Amino acid sequence: MRPFEVVLSVVTALGVVTSALLGARGSRAVPSSSGAVVAVAVAAAAASVVLQLVIEGPRWQLVPVYVVAFAVVVVGTRTVAGSRRPAGGLSRPRPAAPRWLVATGATLGILLVAVGTGLAILLPVPSLPPPDGPSGVGVTRWELVDDARIEQYGASPGGPRRLMATAWYPTDETGAASPWVSDPGPFAREVGPQVGVPGFVLGHLRYVTTPAVTDAGLAPVPEAPAPDAPPDAEAGWPVVVYSHGWAGFASIQSDLAERLASEGIVVLALDHTYGAAVTTFPDGTVAPQDPAALPDEQDVGPAASDAAATMLEATFSDDVAFLLDHLAAGHGPDVLPRAALALDRVGLVGHSTGAGAMTWLCLVDDRCAGLLGFDPWVEPIPAELLADGLDVPMVSVRSEDWQGNDNDVVLRDFHDASSGDMGLFVVPGATHRDFTLLPFLSPAAEALGLSGSVDATAMHADMEELAVAFFDGVLRTGPPSLSAMDTIVADP
Repeated sequence: MRPFEVVLSVVTALGVVTSALLGARGSRAVPSSSGAVVAVAVAAAAASVVLQLVIEGPRWQLVPVYVVAFAVVVVGTRTVAGSRRPAGGLSRPRPAAPRWLVATGATLGILLVAVGTGLAILLPVPSLPPPDGPSGVGVTRWELVDDARIEQYGASPGGPRRLMATAWYPTDETGAASPWVSDPGPFAREVGPQVGVPGFVLGHLRYVTTPAVTDAGLAPVPEAPAPDAPPDAEAGWPVVVYSHGWAGFASIQSDLAERLASEGIVVLALDHTYGAAVTTFPDGTVAPQDPAALPDEQDVGPAASDAAATMLEATFSDDVAFLLDHLAAGHGPDVLPRAALALDRVGLVGHSTGAGAMTWLCLVDDRCAGLLGFDPWVEPIPAELLADGLDVPMVSVRSEDWQGNDNDVVLRDFHDASSGDMGLFVVPGATHRDFTLLPFLSPAAEALGLSGSVDATAMHADMEELAVAFFDGVLRTGPPSLSAMDTIVADP
């Protein structure tokens, strides 16, 4: 819970107790000093509500606490009014409140405070892992329009394919924290029903921030490449592209992107329109996930399901290729000038469907200098592309629950065929979603199906160290090191 949320809950609970103790006096005269105590409780309850609403902002989880705080103010104000000191030092006699009514009201008040506090703890405004590299991090978003491709997805396919891109990059500037989820209103409204809850349940995500500074200036490009840089290394900041999984979004692993950016790497990501949970555009257009883009095999049959999966990963792959072409042509945002980016050799990283798409792109695009996949879904990639493997450095890290399935067989064969294979690893106790930031959304993430038994904080720290070591070696210093994998199990 946020600091003023804690204060609000504690002060409100104390206000209930104070009101109940004085109410239990029945018709007996109440010393005027007790009125002062109640006045303090009323002022504290009112102040805590105002401070929490103004400084931190309201959220639905705390509605029961707000209601009880209001009741404390109303009841307490009446008590204070009845405790004015007349001659003789005692207040005017008050009508007796039945003890059962006082006890019932106090019990209900404490119960409501407990419910609101419990909801706020179960669905907190989470603190995401901050980057700990030497540089500050900037972030920017912009729209791309691919006139060469016709949109295949959505309720009304047709027209050019539109995409939203995000970039995290090193900066020397400081500023206010940026929101984790862009356009949180449409995000909550569209994503809530996708995960089986009303949209308002996710409304508190609008308060989640990251240390990245929106539209900060790009740090000056180092004047000389690293001493051990590959001989064909291009001048400019090294570039890594991230691709999210089915129903993911660009910032679903923003901790990884921010860590790489803080180490001097520009990280690009897309919301793959209609494959992302939701994509919102500057003109207000909202493109929700299109379930027909990846239909259930039971609904359409194996052949149609497989064809849809292949088409989806090809689309994701083409999206990233277009993003790189877009930047190479100098059409990116002003904060990312072409001369500042080393786009001839880039690193690729992804999760699930996105990792499969990055594998596909690496197989067909010479700009790929190295590939890191988290639970890569390679099954939809045509077998003839996978047959010869990759000759650039590649690492795959899987969750425990993605071992032993049909995709795992294809992935193992692909690694065996790849001269660039640097290892196939598994994180014990991890589930598919543990690679994303979803486990940080609730302390009950495991019970909610958002996480396995693994320590999410430690796992994300390990994945960040791996990514930094891998891409630093691939793009700057020569052969990458896997020393960061000491805590992760190599595939037997």
